[in-house]
Formats: sequence, structure tokens, C-alpha cells
Amino acid sequence: MSVFRWVSAAVLLVATNATAGTVTVPGSYPTIQAAINGAPSGSVIQIQPGHYHERLNLTSIRRTITLRGDPANPASVIVDGDGGGDTVRMRDCGANVVVDGITVTGGRGGNGGYGGGLFVADATAVFRHCVFTGNQADIDGGGAFVLTSGVIFEDCTFQSNGAARFGGGVHVIGGTPIFERVTFTDNEAGLHDLVNGWGGGLYVTDSSPFLIGCSIRANRAHFAAGGIAIMGHGTAPRSVVTVRDTSITDNVVVPAGAGTEAQGGGMHIEDNVHAVLERVRVAGNVANSGGGLSTYRAEYEIVDSVIENNQGNAIVPDQLGGFGGGLWAGSVNSAGSVRSAASVALTRTVVRGNTAHVGAGLFVQGDFSGVTNEQATLALTDALVTGNAATGRGGGIMVDRTMATISRGLFLQNTADSWGGALAMVASSTTTIDQTTLAGNAAGVIGGALFADQGGTLTVTGARFFGNTAGTGAGVGGGAVAVMGAAGPTPGPVTGSITGSVLADDGTKYEVWEADCDASHFSAITYTGNSLHNTSGIYYRNCTGGTATVAAFNGLAGKASGNVSAAASFATYAAAPRTIVPGAIAVLAWCAPGNGGLTIDGGVGALPGTFGTAEVSPPTTSIYTLSGGATSLAQATVTVTCATLGTPIPVSPRNADTDQPPGTVTLGWYPADGAATYDVYLDAGTEPATRVATDVTAATYDVSVLPDTQYSWRAVAKSPACTEPSAGPVASFHTCRASGCDFVYTFDDGDISGWTRAGKGMAVVADGGLHIRSKRRFKVAPPAPAIHDGSVSVQVTLESGRRALRVLFGYRDAANYRELLINGASGRWLLREHARGRIRRSKLATHGMPAAGSFELRIELQGRTVTVFANDAQVLSTSLRDPNGGTLAFQVTGSAVLIDNLRISGS
Repeated sequence: MSVFRWVSAAVLLVATNATAGTVTVPGSYPTIQAAINGAPSGSVIQIQPGHYHERLNLTSIRRTITLRGDPANPASVIVDGDGGGDTVRMRDCGANVVVDGITVTGGRGGNGGYGGGLFVADATAVFRHCVFTGNQADIDGGGAFVLTSGVIFEDCTFQSNGAARFGGGVHVIGGTPIFERVTFTDNEAGLHDLVNGWGGGLYVTDSSPFLIGCSIRANRAHFAAGGIAIMGHGTAPRSVVTVRDTSITDNVVVPAGAGTEAQGGGMHIEDNVHAVLERVRVAGNVANSGGGLSTYRAEYEIVDSVIENNQGNAIVPDQLGGFGGGLWAGSVNSAGSVRSAASVALTRTVVRGNTAHVGAGLFVQGDFSGVTNEQATLALTDALVTGNAATGRGGGIMVDRTMATISRGLFLQNTADSWGGALAMVASSTTTIDQTTLAGNAAGVIGGALFADQGGTLTVTGARFFGNTAGTGAGVGGGAVAVMGAAGPTPGPVTGSITGSVLADDGTKYEVWEADCDASHFSAITYTGNSLHNTSGIYYRNCTGGTATVAAFNGLAGKASGNVSAAASFATYAAAPRTIVPGAIAVLAWCAPGNGGLTIDGGVGALPGTFGTAEVSPPTTSIYTLSGGATSLAQATVTVTCATLGTPIPVSPRNADTDQPPGTVTLGWYPADGAATYDVYLDAGTEPATRVATDVTAATYDVSVLPDTQYSWRAVAKSPACTEPSAGPVASFHTCRASGCDFVYTFDDGDISGWTRAGKGMAVVADGGLHIRSKRRFKVAPPAPAIHDGSVSVQVTLESGRRALRVLFGYRDAANYRELLINGASGRWLLREHARGRIRRSKLATHGMPAAGSFELRIELQGRTVTVFANDAQVLSTSLRDPNGGTLAFQVTGSAVLIDNLRISGS
């Protein structure tokens, strides 16, 4: 049974028992550790102000205790590890353990190199008002290392911590930790491993955390992710991270060395990760590519957010860096590692003031490796792209081998020194633009608003091009649209259509420019039913000359028809983000040619031009009206969340769980501050719209679910004091087939009666895991079915003796099985295949072990291939003679081993 399903009940237990008694340190106990060991259940251990030179150990605590310093001034209660290892170590503790109002410092090295200030494993404890500062890890997790845990951090700070490799502030592996109102600042990753310095503030792998109301500021990394790194396996289960009401600002990532580029100044995600950013500000971050955000073969879903003033600085323009100032998305595969292409979706989001060489706002690219021809995807809905500047191409956006869909967007005043002031599409991209306005954009050469080249398809309907400009030299132009004829990845020219749109007053060198020198690649775009106006000319072919009037343009058979000549008169107006927290800003954007005396009410006043933007920060939900003289032209609403109502954060089932048993499921969430009741939504869609419960007073609700179904759900907090409810983030889970759930064993209940034993030894559950100890050969096996294709993962601690473990898998009988021999002393890993009583295959590898001997072991089985990982690092991979298939067992000889969190997935 997973501990995550009972967190809500445990949190309530803490609240009811916290006043059972107070003991003091010093006073009732001489040291904090003595109080931890001896205080009765229900105690509050009140730590008096002081500097305590202790290393704390909290293991398998079933009592309800609270360690309390000074929540209002945690700097007054300091726990200092004095460089002796991790300062606080916690294993197998539930939400019955609360740490509140202390400063943790002086951690050096960590637990076997992991977790300088805090090492947490298999825990769901709560940390409130704590500061982790001045800690360093020899490997990962300078401030904290969180392993397979659902720990909750509230109102905490991780500051000035460092890690040799990953996670200067925090490193998370597995589980669903919650970070609410947590600050990550001035942390650094890659202190001693400048090639693998990822996640200056936070590094997360194979986990689905929530970050709510956090600040990730001024962190640093070497190679990737100055602020946050989220990494997945590339195979199921998918990691889902939710970041809400959070700022990611002023983080920096620097190259790992010569010939490399730094990626993801603010945040980087990679391989089978789905990152949801809601009401997030990404600003002032710096990298070579993806100054603000970057994704490699992973998915961003960004809603009501602002991506501004980030830098993607080129090392060698067009070769190394300089791609995607606001966001970079890459999808390149290699023969041994084929993953899905990158995906980016922006809704009601502002992308402004970013700089790069190519794609200053966004750069999205599919796979150009030749291994696959997968296209990336980009979806912009009700988004504002403004004021971005590229020294090369694609001032607002650059798409390459991408399927792009843009609906109801505004592209205002973006610039590119060469091509595509607002948008550039190349390399057989498919771009669909609907009901979108492009105004005031500029390109130094061609395509002031829109540039297309190297094949692909461009479809534009109901768009409005106004006041864009391109170069004025000989043979250049296309203030609105430019189409080149270079060959692309797929044969043929750029195809498509522009229909029902307005193209007016776009520069002094023709509205549309197309290359026609190469007949085989001459643009196949048609122009039908548009309104065009430009006294300098309508259409230009770079090898045959220009067409000055709309009538002459319509006379080009097969190219244009049904277009009319008319001055522009329309009004486009929108707000983004449309939902903000109190004190945040929204941007009002307009383009309204043909309308005089433009104003916006609500304190904005007279507008400086036909198109532009203005910032507003209303205290409550407000409607802003755009007017031309006395005539109301359009309205935009900015919704402001309630300041006194918190966020109900999903806790159970574990977010992104893939093996939830069908039947009755208890949905549980972390209670929201100020909430009186909750509504609950659940269905099989990606955005739950079916309300299954109303006015629930508890923080749990039972629902019935079907087998083999993907569900999403959320709780919505309500309060009589607030006009706006507070919708919690969406969580998801997948129910397994009635007879096909993963085998999961967390040893929570201490029952191993179904396990078989062979030989002489001891197998006992303690400290939240299974201890196996023997002087002679001793084998234990879980009551799990045979597995053919799939994976085995387990947390292993080599405790004493020979520090060795033998893992038997694919076990059919004594003559036919596979074995993995792990020697913690020498770091030798030996994989052998036994068939018909003989060793048929053998593979040896050396892989260093953590000093504490604790690591996550994962064995991936596919066909005849076996791949072994330790803490997500690949140790070895080999092909065997026979297909996989058989059962699992663990064997020790002259050793003591602890195993925990066993999961067998597959069939």
C-alpha cells in the first residue's frame, strides 16, 4: 500500500494532536536528538534559540512529533552539521513528523555524497518555515536530497547551497513532493563537475512534484537549467510537474566547456516530461539557447503566464547557441535513443522583450538527425508575442520541422535583422494561422511579419497584417509576407493559402514578396478573398518584378483571385494573462487602424498609437474597454484570484500514477488556506470538466473508477469571503487492468508472509524496508508474477559485510535464469545469463557506489535486451541469447542488505 494515499489523513492527525504536550531543548532534553528519541507521541519539541552543533537522525518514527524552532525567525534556531555529512537525515517518516522554524546549515558531503543539508528517503514528513543554507553535496542535492518521497515543504528557503553535479538547492528522485511558497535562491549546480551541472535551484528526475507560489531566483548551473531541471526516463511512467503562481527569474546557466552550449536558463525539461506552468513569470534568465525555458523531447503546457526579457546568447551564430531567447524546443534523436518530439502549448500567455539570434521569442524544432522525421508541435491560443528582437531570423517565433497552430494571437513590434519579423517557418513546417493580428513587426531584409521557406504548408485565415515593414533595398520587401524557394527536407515548394485576411500598409516595398527564380520551388501559396492596401505595391516576384494594384494581382492566374482594395479598419484587443494573482500584471494589447481617439478605461487613458500594449494590475477582477472616440470597440476581462484563499494541492492518488487499482479510489488533497468547502472534478479528459462532488467539507472524496482508464481530477476551494474560487492544479492517474496492475511492495504494513525463503538467513521488516542478512547463501522472492517485457525497480542499501547483492531475474528454474551480481566494495557489476545449466552470456561493468551504499536499482527488460541503471545512470546494457521471462529473487551471502519500494511493471 502506497503511503501517498494516506497523507491527508495524517496531516489532520498532526493538527489534532499537536497540543498533547510541549518539551523543550535544552530543558526537558539536553539535545535535539535526545528529544527526537525520547519525546512521547503528540509532543511538540520546542527548541530554544541557539546554535546547535548536531546531526539529526529521524528514522521510522511512528510517533506524532513536531520539532519547532521559531517559525517567525528560523535564523534564531540553527542546526549545524559542522561539515560532518548530512545535517538532517530522515527515512521512513510520515506526515506525523513536522519540522517547523529551524535553519539547517553546515552539511558537507551528504549521505554518501547525496543531500548536504537534508537527506530524505521514503518519507511524507512536513517542513515549514525552514531555511537550508550553506550546505554542499559531494554529488547531488546541496540543500536537500529527496528520494522516493512525498515530503511537503511550506514557506521554506533554500539559499546558497551547492552540489558537485545535480541540484544545487534540491535534488528529487521519485515521489510527489510539494513545494509551497518556497524560495530557491543563489544555489549552484556543477561545482566540481562542470560537464554535468544541472538544476542550480532544483533538479527533479522521474518525479511529479508541485511547485505552488514559489520563487526560483538567481541560481546558477553549468550546462543546463540554471533554475529548474525536470528529467524523465523517456519511457513510462511519465513525469508530470505542475508549477503555479511562481516566478523563475535571473537564473543563469553557463557552458560546460569549449564547443558546448548552455540550455534552459530558467527551466529545462527532457524526455517524457509534461510540465504545466500556470500563472508563472519567467524573466531575466540567461543561457545560450532557451534563455528562459528549454525542452528536449518533452512537453510544455503554459497558461496565463509571462515569458519576458530572457536572453539566448549565441556563441557562434547559426551553429552554437543563440536559439530561442524566451523558449527553445529541440527534438533531435540518435539511433540508440528515439523519443517523441518536443511539444509546446501557450494559452493566454505573454512572450515579450526576449532576445536571441534565431527565434527571439520562441524557437521550436523537430528532428533533423535523419533517425526520424518527427515534427515538433507548437500551439498558441490567445497569446501575445511582442517586442522580441532577433539578430538573425524569426523575431517573434521561429519554427523548423514543426506543426504550428496559432489562434487568436497578437504579434506586435517584434524585429529580426534578416527575415521574419514576427514569424519564420522553415524546413517543411506546417503552419496554420487563424484570426491572428500581426502589426508593427519589422525585418531587415524580407518578411516583415511572416517568412516561409524550404517547403511545408502555410494556411492563413481571418488574419490582420498592418504596419509591418521589411527592407527597402533593391530586390527585397514583403512587409506582410515573404516566401522563399529553397529546397526543404521534403520535396516541393511552400504550399497553402491566405484567405479572408487584411494586408494593409505593410512598408514601402510591396505587401507580398515571393521568389520565383527556381520554378520547381516557386511558391504555391494562393491569395483569395483578402483585403489589400499599399500605395507602394501589392506583390513582387524577385526575378520578374512587381504588381502594383490589387486588380493586377487578381490577374495572376492560379495565384490570386477575389481580393479587394480597401484601407484597413478593424479593432483587435485582448488581455494576457487573463487570470492573475493580486499584485501581478496583465498586458492589454490592441491594434485598431481606422479608429481615431483610442482610449482604454480603468485608468489606462489615451493610447499612444494605432497598435501597442499597456500594463494593468487591478486589485479585483476588472473589465477594460477599448474605445475609438465615443465608440466602444472591444472589451477584455482580467480575473484576479482571491488573496485569502489558498490552493488545494492533489496528494493521492500519486500524481501520474500508472497502476491505480480500479474500483473505489480516495481522492485526497492538501487543505487550502481559507477554504470552507470544495468541489471535485474528475473525468477521462485532460482537463476535468465533470463535477462529481459539491461542497465537500473534508480534504478527501471517494469515487468509483473503471479499469484501464486515464483520469484527470482537481479540487476547487471555495470561501464565502471570495468571489473567485481557487482551482487546484490538475492531477492524473491511470487505472490498471483488473488483473494487470504493477506489483508494488513498500513494506508499510510489515507483512512479508507471501515471500518465499530458501537457505539460512534472516528476512525482517524494519525501518520501512526489508532487511536481508545471512552468513551463507540465502534467497528471498516476492509473490510477484513472471515478467517478460517491462522493468524492475527497487531501492537498495548495501549495509554491511561483503556489501554485495545477487539479483535473480528471468528465473525459470535452477538451470535457466539471469543474475546481476553487485559488489559494493569494488564497484563491479556482473550480468550473466544461465541457460540449460551453463553460462551463455556475460557482461562486466564498473560503476562507483555511494559511500552509504544506497541507490535505486532499475532493470529494464525488452525482448532479449537488458539494461541496468543505478540512480538513473546507465551501468550496463547487453543483448542475451534468449528472450526475457521469469520471476524475481534477491540473494545474499555474507552480507546485510536493505531493500524498499519494489515495483515490477510489464507483462
